[in-house]
Amino acid sequence: MVQRRPYLSFLALSAALFFVTGAAQSLEVTQQAGACATSGALTASSNSALPIKSPEVSVSGHVVLRLCAPAATSVQVAGDWNTRIHAVDSMAKDGQGIWSISIGPLKPDFYQYSFIVDGVKVIDPSNVHSSNDALRIGSYFIVSGTDAETALYENSDVPHGEVAGVWYSSKYVASPRRALVYTPPNYRIGTERYPVVYLLHGWGGDENEWLEMGRAAQIMDNLLAAHRVVPMIIVMPNGHHDRHAIPDISPPPTIAELAPLPPRDYDITPSITEIAKSVVDDLVPYVEKTFRTISTSSSRAIVGLSMGGAQATFIGLNNPDVFSWVASFSGAIVAWPGAMIPPQMSSPNGGTGPVIPQYNLNTDAIAKDLPELDESINGKLRLLYVSCGLDDGLVTSNMEFEDWLGTRGVHFTHDEVPGYAHVWSFWRRSLVEVAPMLFH
Repeated sequence: MVQRRPYLSFLALSAALFFVTGAAQSLEVTQQAGACATSGALTASSNSALPIKSPEVSVSGHVVLRLCAPAATSVQVAGDWNTRIHAVDSMAKDGQGIWSISIGPLKPDFYQYSFIVDGVKVIDPSNVHSSNDALRIGSYFIVSGTDAETALYENSDVPHGEVAGVWYSSKYVASPRRALVYTPPNYRIGTERYPVVYLLHGWGGDENEWLEMGRAAQIMDNLLAAHRVVPMIIVMPNGHHDRHAIPDISPPPTIAELAPLPPRDYDITPSITEIAKSVVDDLVPYVEKTFRTISTSSSRAIVGLSMGGAQATFIGLNNPDVFSWVASFSGAIVAWPGAMIPPQMSSPNGGTGPVIPQYNLNTDAIAKDLPELDESINGKLRLLYVSCGLDDGLVTSNMEFEDWLGTRGVHFTHDEVPGYAHVWSFWRRSLVEVAPMLFH
Protein backbone atom coordinates (compact mmCIF):
# COMPACT_ATOMS: atom_id res chain seq x y z
CA MET A 1 0.00 0.00 0.00
CA VAL A 2 2.79 2.39 0.83
CA GLN A 3 4.46 1.77 -2.54
CA ARG A 4 1.22 2.42 -4.49
CA ARG A 5 0.54 5.90 -3.13
CA PRO A 6 3.14 7.68 -5.31
CA TYR A 7 1.73 5.83 -8.33
CA LEU A 8 -1.84 6.88 -7.49
CA SER A 9 -0.68 10.43 -6.90
CA PHE A 10 1.02 10.42 -10.27
CA LEU A 11 -2.18 9.20 -11.94
CA ALA A 12 -4.21 11.88 -10.17
CA LEU A 13 -1.71 14.56 -11.16
CA SER A 14 -1.72 13.37 -14.75
CA ALA A 15 -5.50 13.44 -14.85
CA ALA A 16 -5.54 16.92 -13.36
CA LEU A 17 -2.98 18.16 -15.89
CA PHE A 18 -4.98 16.59 -18.70
CA PHE A 19 -8.17 18.26 -17.40
CA VAL A 20 -6.58 21.70 -17.12
CA THR A 21 -4.82 21.33 -20.48
CA GLY A 22 -8.10 20.29 -22.06
CA ALA A 23 -9.83 23.24 -20.47
CA ALA A 24 -7.18 25.60 -21.79
CA GLN A 25 -7.41 24.05 -25.25
CA SER A 26 -11.20 24.33 -25.17
CA LEU A 27 -10.90 28.00 -24.22
CA GLU A 28 -8.39 28.59 -26.96
CA VAL A 29 -10.69 27.01 -29.54
CA THR A 30 -13.63 29.02 -28.23
CA GLN A 31 -11.68 32.24 -28.36
CA GLN A 32 -10.41 31.47 -31.84
CA ALA A 33 -14.00 30.90 -32.92
CA GLY A 34 -14.82 34.40 -31.68
CA ALA A 35 -17.34 33.35 -29.04
CA CYS A 36 -17.46 34.18 -25.35
CA ALA A 37 -17.04 31.60 -22.59
CA THR A 38 -20.42 31.02 -21.00
CA SER A 39 -20.79 30.94 -17.24
CA GLY A 40 -19.85 27.55 -15.85
CA ALA A 41 -17.29 26.84 -18.58
CA LEU A 42 -14.10 24.96 -17.68
CA THR A 43 -12.27 28.27 -17.54
CA ALA A 44 -14.22 29.19 -14.43
CA SER A 45 -13.16 26.08 -12.53
CA SER A 46 -9.54 26.38 -13.63
CA ASN A 47 -9.01 29.93 -12.41
CA SER A 48 -11.76 30.25 -9.75
CA ALA A 49 -13.26 33.23 -11.53
CA LEU A 50 -16.36 33.86 -13.56
CA PRO A 51 -15.67 34.24 -17.30
CA ILE A 52 -17.85 37.36 -17.45
CA LYS A 53 -18.21 40.05 -14.79
CA SER A 54 -21.84 40.95 -14.28
CA PRO A 55 -22.99 43.11 -12.68
CA GLU A 56 -20.13 45.61 -12.55
CA VAL A 57 -21.12 48.41 -10.18
CA SER A 58 -19.05 51.60 -10.12
CA VAL A 59 -18.77 54.10 -7.29
CA SER A 60 -20.57 56.62 -9.51
CA GLY A 61 -23.69 54.45 -9.58
CA HIS A 62 -23.23 53.25 -13.16
CA VAL A 63 -23.89 49.53 -13.60
CA VAL A 64 -22.77 47.31 -16.49
CA LEU A 65 -24.65 44.06 -17.07
CA ARG A 66 -23.31 41.35 -19.35
CA LEU A 67 -24.54 38.04 -20.73
CA CYS A 68 -22.81 35.50 -22.98
CA ALA A 69 -25.40 34.39 -25.53
CA PRO A 70 -23.72 34.04 -28.96
CA ALA A 71 -26.73 32.37 -30.59
CA ALA A 72 -29.35 34.81 -29.28
CA THR A 73 -30.97 37.29 -31.64
CA SER A 74 -32.39 39.57 -28.94
CA VAL A 75 -31.49 40.20 -25.31
CA GLN A 76 -33.22 42.71 -23.05
CA VAL A 77 -33.06 43.47 -19.35
CA ALA A 78 -36.01 44.22 -17.09
CA GLY A 79 -35.12 45.95 -13.84
CA ASP A 80 -36.88 47.85 -11.12
CA TRP A 81 -34.81 50.97 -11.80
CA ASN A 82 -37.26 51.75 -14.61
CA THR A 83 -40.00 54.27 -13.95
CA ARG A 84 -42.25 52.86 -16.69
CA ILE A 85 -44.60 49.90 -16.24
CA HIS A 86 -43.18 46.66 -17.72
CA ALA A 87 -40.29 48.59 -19.26
CA VAL A 88 -37.27 46.77 -20.69
CA ASP A 89 -33.90 47.98 -21.98
CA SER A 90 -32.27 46.48 -25.06
CA MET A 91 -28.72 45.14 -24.77
CA ALA A 92 -26.03 45.30 -27.47
CA LYS A 93 -23.99 42.34 -28.77
CA ASP A 94 -20.26 42.41 -29.48
CA GLY A 95 -18.12 40.23 -31.76
CA GLN A 96 -17.63 37.57 -29.08
CA GLY A 97 -21.31 37.06 -28.41
CA ILE A 98 -21.38 39.13 -25.21
CA TRP A 99 -24.49 41.23 -24.74
CA SER A 100 -24.06 44.26 -22.49
CA ILE A 101 -25.68 47.45 -21.31
CA SER A 102 -24.62 50.35 -19.10
CA ILE A 103 -27.29 51.72 -16.80
CA GLY A 104 -27.30 54.74 -14.61
CA PRO A 105 -26.18 56.51 -12.70
CA LEU A 106 -28.61 54.85 -10.28
CA LYS A 107 -29.35 56.22 -6.85
CA PRO A 108 -28.16 54.03 -3.96
CA ASP A 109 -30.63 51.19 -3.46
CA PHE A 110 -31.29 47.46 -3.85
CA TYR A 111 -32.17 46.55 -7.46
CA GLN A 112 -33.63 43.37 -8.91
CA TYR A 113 -33.43 42.46 -12.59
CA SER A 114 -33.66 39.62 -15.11
CA PHE A 115 -32.63 39.05 -18.72
CA ILE A 116 -35.09 38.30 -21.52
CA VAL A 117 -33.30 36.16 -24.11
CA ASP A 118 -35.31 35.69 -27.31
CA GLY A 119 -38.45 36.16 -25.23
CA VAL A 120 -37.42 33.84 -22.37
CA LYS A 121 -36.88 35.34 -18.91
CA VAL A 122 -33.67 34.15 -17.17
CA ILE A 123 -31.57 35.23 -14.21
CA ASP A 124 -28.02 36.50 -14.69
CA PRO A 125 -25.83 33.35 -14.73
CA SER A 126 -22.75 35.39 -13.81
CA ASN A 127 -24.35 36.89 -10.69
CA VAL A 128 -24.37 34.69 -7.59
CA HIS A 129 -26.96 36.96 -5.92
CA SER A 130 -30.57 36.05 -6.62
CA SER A 131 -33.85 36.38 -4.76
CA ASN A 132 -37.39 35.20 -5.24
CA ASP A 133 -40.79 36.65 -4.56
CA ALA A 134 -42.95 33.56 -5.13
CA LEU A 135 -42.56 32.92 -8.90
CA ARG A 136 -40.80 36.22 -9.54
CA ILE A 137 -37.20 35.08 -9.43
CA GLY A 138 -34.46 37.53 -10.33
CA SER A 139 -30.87 38.58 -9.82
CA TYR A 140 -29.99 41.60 -7.74
CA PHE A 141 -27.27 44.10 -6.94
CA ILE A 142 -26.86 46.93 -4.46
CA VAL A 143 -25.65 50.38 -5.39
CA SER A 144 -23.91 51.56 -2.25
CA GLY A 145 -24.15 55.07 -0.99
CA THR A 146 -23.24 57.30 1.89
CA ASP A 147 -26.87 57.63 2.93
CA ALA A 148 -27.56 55.66 6.08
CA GLU A 149 -30.78 54.13 4.74
CA THR A 150 -29.27 52.29 1.78
CA ALA A 151 -26.30 51.10 3.80
CA LEU A 152 -28.76 49.28 6.02
CA TYR A 153 -29.56 46.84 3.19
CA GLU A 154 -26.01 45.49 2.99
CA ASN A 155 -24.25 42.69 4.85
CA SER A 156 -21.99 44.77 7.05
CA ASP A 157 -19.25 43.83 9.49
CA VAL A 158 -21.54 44.00 12.51
CA PRO A 159 -22.93 41.41 14.94
CA HIS A 160 -25.55 39.30 13.17
CA GLY A 161 -28.79 37.82 14.38
CA GLU A 162 -30.03 34.37 13.43
CA VAL A 163 -33.04 33.22 11.40
CA ALA A 164 -34.79 29.94 12.19
CA GLY A 165 -37.58 28.19 10.32
CA VAL A 166 -40.34 26.92 12.63
CA TRP A 167 -43.63 25.06 12.17
CA TYR A 168 -46.76 25.55 14.24
CA SER A 169 -50.33 24.25 14.22
CA SER A 170 -53.43 26.28 13.43
CA LYS A 171 -57.08 25.68 14.22
CA TYR A 172 -58.30 28.05 11.50
CA VAL A 173 -56.18 27.84 8.32
CA ALA A 174 -54.01 25.41 6.36
CA SER A 175 -51.84 23.60 8.89
CA PRO A 176 -49.09 22.99 9.91
CA ARG A 177 -47.76 26.43 9.06
CA ARG A 178 -44.23 27.69 8.58
CA ALA A 179 -42.76 30.92 9.92
CA LEU A 180 -39.26 32.40 9.92
CA VAL A 181 -38.04 33.95 13.15
CA TYR A 182 -35.21 36.48 13.44
CA THR A 183 -33.54 36.63 16.84
CA PRO A 184 -31.06 39.41 17.65
CA PRO A 185 -27.31 38.88 18.16
CA ASN A 186 -26.42 36.99 21.37
CA TYR A 187 -29.96 35.65 21.76
CA ARG A 188 -28.68 32.08 21.83
CA ILE A 189 -26.22 32.68 24.68
CA GLY A 190 -28.31 35.07 26.79
CA THR A 191 -31.31 34.97 29.09
CA GLU A 192 -32.87 38.31 28.21
CA ARG A 193 -36.48 38.52 27.07
CA TYR A 194 -37.44 40.54 23.99
CA PRO A 195 -40.38 42.36 22.42
CA VAL A 196 -41.76 40.83 19.23
CA VAL A 197 -42.68 42.20 15.80
CA TYR A 198 -45.02 40.10 13.67
CA LEU A 199 -43.99 41.09 10.12
CA LEU A 200 -46.46 40.14 7.37
CA HIS A 201 -45.89 39.82 3.62
CA GLY A 202 -48.09 40.74 0.64
CA TRP A 203 -50.25 38.76 -1.77
CA GLY A 204 -48.16 36.47 -3.98
CA GLY A 205 -45.38 36.39 -1.39
CA ASP A 206 -44.59 34.03 1.44
CA GLU A 207 -42.69 33.81 4.71
CA ASN A 208 -39.37 34.30 2.84
CA GLU A 209 -40.44 37.58 1.24
CA TRP A 210 -39.31 40.00 3.95
CA LEU A 211 -35.92 38.29 4.12
CA GLU A 212 -35.36 37.90 0.38
CA MET A 213 -36.74 41.16 -0.96
CA GLY A 214 -37.16 43.20 2.20
CA ARG A 215 -33.64 42.62 3.59
CA ALA A 216 -35.22 42.52 7.05
CA ALA A 217 -32.31 40.67 8.70
CA GLN A 218 -29.68 43.07 7.29
CA ILE A 219 -31.80 46.09 8.23
CA MET A 220 -32.21 44.89 11.80
CA ASP A 221 -28.53 43.92 12.19
CA ASN A 222 -27.41 47.34 11.00
CA LEU A 223 -30.01 49.30 12.97
CA LEU A 224 -29.04 47.41 16.12
CA ALA A 225 -25.34 48.05 15.53
CA ALA A 226 -26.11 51.77 15.14
CA HIS A 227 -28.16 51.73 18.39
CA ARG A 228 -31.20 53.02 16.49
CA VAL A 229 -33.59 50.29 17.64
CA VAL A 230 -34.13 48.16 20.71
CA PRO A 231 -33.27 44.46 20.32
CA MET A 232 -36.36 42.59 19.17
CA ILE A 233 -37.54 39.28 17.77
CA ILE A 234 -39.16 39.38 14.32
CA VAL A 235 -41.67 36.68 13.33
CA MET A 236 -42.45 36.31 9.62
CA PRO A 237 -45.29 33.81 9.03
CA ASN A 238 -46.93 32.66 5.82
CA GLY A 239 -49.97 34.90 5.55
CA HIS A 240 -52.13 32.94 3.10
CA HIS A 241 -55.05 31.08 4.62
CA ASP A 242 -54.81 28.27 2.04
CA ARG A 243 -51.02 27.77 1.93
CA HIS A 244 -48.72 26.16 4.42
CA ALA A 245 -45.34 27.51 3.39
CA ILE A 246 -43.05 28.80 0.64
CA PRO A 247 -43.86 27.16 -2.76
CA ASP A 248 -40.74 24.97 -2.97
CA ILE A 249 -41.70 23.43 0.38
CA SER A 250 -45.48 23.35 0.00
CA PRO A 251 -46.69 24.18 -3.54
CA PRO A 252 -50.07 25.94 -3.86
CA PRO A 253 -52.97 24.24 -5.67
CA THR A 254 -52.55 26.38 -8.80
CA ILE A 255 -49.78 28.53 -10.23
CA ALA A 256 -52.27 31.43 -10.49
CA GLU A 257 -52.03 31.86 -6.73
CA LEU A 258 -48.42 33.01 -7.11
CA ALA A 259 -49.28 35.95 -9.36
CA PRO A 260 -48.78 39.59 -8.28
CA LEU A 261 -52.56 39.95 -7.87
CA PRO A 262 -55.19 37.39 -6.79
CA PRO A 263 -56.73 35.40 -9.65
CA ARG A 264 -60.21 36.31 -10.85
CA ASP A 265 -63.02 35.25 -8.49
CA TYR A 266 -60.52 34.35 -5.73
CA ASP A 267 -61.84 35.11 -2.23
CA ILE A 268 -59.03 36.84 -0.37
CA THR A 269 -61.07 37.73 2.72
CA PRO A 270 -60.22 34.50 4.64
CA SER A 271 -56.60 35.65 4.45
CA ILE A 272 -57.80 38.60 6.52
CA THR A 273 -60.39 37.18 8.91
CA GLU A 274 -59.08 33.63 9.41
CA ILE A 275 -55.43 34.67 9.46
CA ALA A 276 -56.41 37.19 12.15
CA LYS A 277 -57.75 34.40 14.34
CA SER A 278 -54.72 32.23 13.64
CA VAL A 279 -52.20 34.95 14.47
CA VAL A 280 -53.88 35.80 17.77
CA ASP A 281 -54.87 32.29 18.90
CA ASP A 282 -52.18 30.08 17.28
CA LEU A 283 -49.05 32.02 16.39
CA VAL A 284 -48.68 34.39 19.34
CA PRO A 285 -49.06 31.59 21.93
CA TYR A 286 -46.61 29.41 20.00
CA VAL A 287 -43.99 32.16 19.82
CA GLU A 288 -44.33 33.01 23.49
CA LYS A 289 -43.98 29.36 24.46
CA THR A 290 -40.99 28.77 22.19
CA PHE A 291 -38.96 31.99 22.44
CA ARG A 292 -37.96 34.33 25.26
CA THR A 293 -40.51 37.07 24.74
CA ILE A 294 -42.01 39.83 26.86
CA SER A 295 -45.64 38.77 27.07
CA THR A 296 -47.42 42.11 27.18
CA SER A 297 -49.30 44.06 24.52
CA SER A 298 -46.85 46.94 24.86
CA SER A 299 -44.10 44.53 23.74
CA ARG A 300 -45.95 43.26 20.65
CA ALA A 301 -46.13 44.93 17.24
CA ILE A 302 -47.85 43.82 14.06
CA VAL A 303 -46.60 45.25 10.76
CA GLY A 304 -47.21 44.36 7.13
CA LEU A 305 -47.14 45.37 3.47
CA SER A 306 -50.05 45.32 0.99
CA MET A 307 -52.17 42.29 1.99
CA GLY A 308 -50.01 42.11 5.11
CA GLY A 309 -50.81 45.77 5.84
CA ALA A 310 -54.51 44.94 5.64
CA GLN A 311 -53.94 42.02 7.98
CA ALA A 312 -51.91 44.12 10.41
CA THR A 313 -54.54 46.85 10.71
CA PHE A 314 -57.46 44.39 10.90
CA ILE A 315 -55.71 42.33 13.57
CA GLY A 316 -54.28 45.24 15.52
CA LEU A 317 -57.41 47.39 15.61
CA ASN A 318 -59.58 44.42 16.58
CA ASN A 319 -57.12 43.26 19.24
CA PRO A 320 -55.59 46.29 20.99
CA ASP A 321 -55.16 44.20 24.15
CA VAL A 322 -52.75 41.97 22.19
CA PHE A 323 -50.87 44.50 20.02
CA SER A 324 -50.00 48.06 21.02
CA TRP A 325 -48.00 48.84 17.87
CA VAL A 326 -49.62 48.61 14.42
CA ALA A 327 -48.14 49.61 11.05
CA SER A 328 -49.35 49.25 7.46
CA PHE A 329 -47.25 49.86 4.33
CA SER A 330 -49.35 50.23 1.13
CA GLY A 331 -52.09 48.38 2.94
CA ALA A 332 -54.72 46.58 0.83
CA ILE A 333 -57.49 47.65 3.20
CA VAL A 334 -59.90 46.89 0.35
CA ALA A 335 -59.34 43.19 1.12
CA TRP A 336 -61.29 43.53 4.38
CA PRO A 337 -64.74 41.88 4.24
CA GLY A 338 -67.03 43.97 2.03
CA ALA A 339 -64.52 46.83 1.76
CA MET A 340 -63.72 46.62 -1.95
CA ILE A 341 -65.46 48.88 -4.45
CA PRO A 342 -64.98 47.53 -8.02
CA PRO A 343 -61.71 49.10 -9.20
CA GLN A 344 -60.82 51.17 -12.23
CA MET A 345 -57.93 49.57 -14.09
CA SER A 346 -55.14 52.02 -14.86
CA SER A 347 -51.42 52.47 -14.54
CA PRO A 348 -50.40 54.17 -11.28
CA ASN A 349 -49.26 57.53 -12.71
CA GLY A 350 -46.44 55.96 -14.68
CA GLY A 351 -44.85 54.54 -11.52
CA THR A 352 -42.83 51.37 -11.22
CA GLY A 353 -44.03 47.89 -10.36
CA PRO A 354 -47.09 45.95 -11.52
CA VAL A 355 -50.28 47.63 -12.71
CA ILE A 356 -52.40 48.13 -9.59
CA PRO A 357 -56.15 48.79 -9.97
CA GLN A 358 -57.26 52.16 -8.63
CA TYR A 359 -59.37 51.23 -5.60
CA ASN A 360 -61.86 53.10 -3.48
CA LEU A 361 -62.92 52.02 -0.02
CA ASN A 362 -66.38 51.07 1.20
CA THR A 363 -66.19 52.76 4.58
CA ASP A 364 -69.61 51.39 5.61
CA ALA A 365 -68.05 47.92 5.49
CA ILE A 366 -65.04 49.14 7.46
CA ALA A 367 -67.41 50.37 10.17
CA LYS A 368 -68.98 46.90 10.33
CA ASP A 369 -65.54 45.27 10.51
CA LEU A 370 -64.61 47.53 13.45
CA PRO A 371 -67.95 48.13 15.20
CA GLU A 372 -66.47 49.14 18.55
CA LEU A 373 -63.63 51.33 17.33
CA ASP A 374 -63.60 54.81 18.83
CA GLU A 375 -61.23 57.24 20.56
CA SER A 376 -60.89 54.91 23.55
CA ILE A 377 -58.38 52.85 21.56
CA ASN A 378 -55.92 55.75 21.81
CA GLY A 379 -55.21 54.73 25.40
CA LYS A 380 -54.15 51.26 24.26
CA LEU A 381 -52.32 51.87 20.99
CA ARG A 382 -48.80 53.24 21.22
CA LEU A 383 -48.56 53.58 17.43
CA LEU A 384 -50.88 53.32 14.43
CA TYR A 385 -48.80 54.02 11.32
CA VAL A 386 -50.17 54.13 7.77
CA SER A 387 -47.93 54.76 4.75
CA CYS A 388 -48.38 54.55 0.97
CA GLY A 389 -46.63 55.78 -2.16
CA LEU A 390 -48.48 58.48 -4.11
CA ASP A 391 -48.02 56.48 -7.34
CA ASP A 392 -49.62 53.39 -5.78
CA GLY A 393 -53.08 52.32 -6.94
CA LEU A 394 -53.97 51.78 -3.27
CA VAL A 395 -53.20 55.32 -2.18
CA THR A 396 -56.80 56.55 -2.56
CA SER A 397 -58.22 53.77 -0.41
CA ASN A 398 -55.48 54.36 2.18
CA MET A 399 -56.35 58.06 2.37
CA GLU A 400 -60.04 57.20 2.68
CA PHE A 401 -59.15 54.83 5.51
CA GLU A 402 -57.23 57.60 7.25
CA ASP A 403 -60.20 59.97 6.85
CA TRP A 404 -62.50 57.34 8.33
CA LEU A 405 -60.16 56.84 11.30
CA GLY A 406 -60.35 60.58 11.87
CA THR A 407 -64.13 60.46 12.08
CA ARG A 408 -63.76 57.91 14.89
CA GLY A 409 -61.28 60.04 16.78
CA VAL A 410 -58.46 57.52 16.33
CA HIS A 411 -54.93 58.91 16.44
CA PHE A 412 -52.52 57.77 13.73
CA THR A 413 -49.29 58.69 11.98
CA HIS A 414 -49.33 58.71 8.20
CA ASP A 415 -46.81 59.08 5.40
CA GLU A 416 -47.77 59.48 1.74
CA VAL A 417 -44.55 59.61 -0.26
CA PRO A 418 -44.16 60.89 -3.85
CA GLY A 419 -42.22 58.85 -6.38
CA TYR A 420 -43.18 55.41 -5.10
CA ALA A 421 -45.67 52.88 -6.46
CA HIS A 422 -46.41 49.37 -5.11
CA VAL A 423 -42.73 48.45 -4.89
CA TRP A 424 -40.14 46.97 -2.54
CA SER A 425 -38.04 50.12 -2.44
CA PHE A 426 -40.93 51.78 -0.61
CA TRP A 427 -41.54 48.89 1.83
CA ARG A 428 -37.86 48.63 2.80
CA ARG A 429 -37.87 52.38 3.36
CA SER A 430 -41.00 52.05 5.51
CA LEU A 431 -39.46 49.33 7.69
CA VAL A 432 -36.41 51.52 8.27
CA GLU A 433 -38.76 54.35 9.22
CA VAL A 434 -40.94 52.37 11.62
CA ALA A 435 -38.53 50.02 13.39
CA PRO A 436 -36.89 52.80 15.47
CA MET A 437 -40.36 53.92 16.65
CA LEU A 438 -41.19 50.61 18.29
CA PHE A 439 -41.05 49.64 21.96
CA HIS A 440 -39.98 52.97 23.43
